[in-house]
Amino acid sequence: MPIPPEARVHDLTGLTITAGWIDLDLRLETTLPADDASREGRDAQYVVAALAPGGAAVTGLTPRVEGPSFLRNHARLDDFTAIYLLNLERLDESEIEALERYVRDGGGVAFFLGQRSTGQFFTSRLYRNGAGLFPLPLSVPTDLLVDRLEKTPDLVISDHPIFEIFAGERNSFLNSVLIQRYFAVPDAWKPDPEASTRVIARLRNGAPLVVEKRLGEGRVVAFLTPAAPGSAALGRWNNWGRNNPSFVVVMLELQAYLAQRRDAAQHLVGQRLVIPLDPKQYEPQVRFQVPDDDTLRAVANKGGVIGIYFMPFLGDTGSPWATAAMVLDHIDHALKTCGEDHVGIGTDGPIPTVRESQEFLNLMKKVEKQRAAAGVQAPGEQGRFPYIQELNQPRRIEQVAEGMHQRGHPDRVIEKVVGANFYRAFSEIWV
Repeated sequence: MPIPPEARVHDLTGLTITAGWIDLDLRLETTLPADDASREGRDAQYVVAALAPGGAAVTGLTPRVEGPSFLRNHARLDDFTAIYLLNLERLDESEIEALERYVRDGGGVAFFLGQRSTGQFFTSRLYRNGAGLFPLPLSVPTDLLVDRLEKTPDLVISDHPIFEIFAGERNSFLNSVLIQRYFAVPDAWKPDPEASTRVIARLRNGAPLVVEKRLGEGRVVAFLTPAAPGSAALGRWNNWGRNNPSFVVVMLELQAYLAQRRDAAQHLVGQRLVIPLDPKQYEPQVRFQVPDDDTLRAVANKGGVIGIYFMPFLGDTGSPWATAAMVLDHIDHALKTCGEDHVGIGTDGPIPTVRESQEFLNLMKKVEKQRAAAGVQAPGEQGRFPYIQELNQPRRIEQVAEGMHQRGHPDRVIEKVVGANFYRAFSEIWV
């Protein structure tokens, strides 16, 4: 994946995830780093490619690369849900303080060590006898000796969430991961059972390879080998990122794990969600406004898509039911107004069919009165049932497609309306 020219790649990778819920200009942003002139810069390129490969593989992440000095900008760190430090050599005191404050406040940090990393710096400045954010002390880079009689894979995982997807697999892609070089730890070190440090993956010789730690409200995960495969001045480290799908899977699961900030609002499914609004900025009543042609054109001019819904408020038939012909009429009008690239289907109804029992019709009348009393009825809703009787069957989209065909629309336009336009719009929005 090409890195934008304005993004200097250093040894720090940060992930900014900002999301809006009802915003067609939604962007999920990310951040990344490495030095273009150095071999170690490949670490950032492998992380970027795993998190946002581009093309048809849409993850919702847009990596951006920054240098370690970015950590000094304390105000900006809160914009990031995760920060990746790759092949890190050292940080100054202000950068260490900012990073530890960020984790304590709920941020997530991942370390991938490399040939520029030194056990002395990580142990003395980042571990600090367990008081710092790094989860364990380090020794020196060490080779994992080849044992041709040993059948155990080099990478032995635990039941941790970032490896959960591989649980129970007999022929996991993880079995083909080769670790040739890693940072050893002092012989006497073991995780304190009273602390939050945990070894979540080991090598076949029992040495720790991936270790996590909780610090305040945040999480730290340390990989004692680089993110990029291949050779280095001190020897080959691993082959994990080279054509092995498990690397991409673990990176995406790692990002999800690091981004789970404890201070984020959590709600159970079905739990009532109350969002206070300033009465000075909003009207007390909900008002429905039928979009006019100028509104349709404005949506199209921004690349958006108009969804034609399957509701009875499409025209006056003198009966409780709208017709399939009315839906097709609205599709025809929208196509003429917006063009074939900006019209889709938005049924605003359930996937299953409606069972037209008398009990159901009585319930709908009751709901109609409640909506009228609450002031939330749509124009034309009074006395009409919220679905189209002719389209009350599982193959309703095919029925619309057939109706469009009978009206002379080419297959190209039909395909766009029944799904391709929304697919295109969401692919552009969710980058």
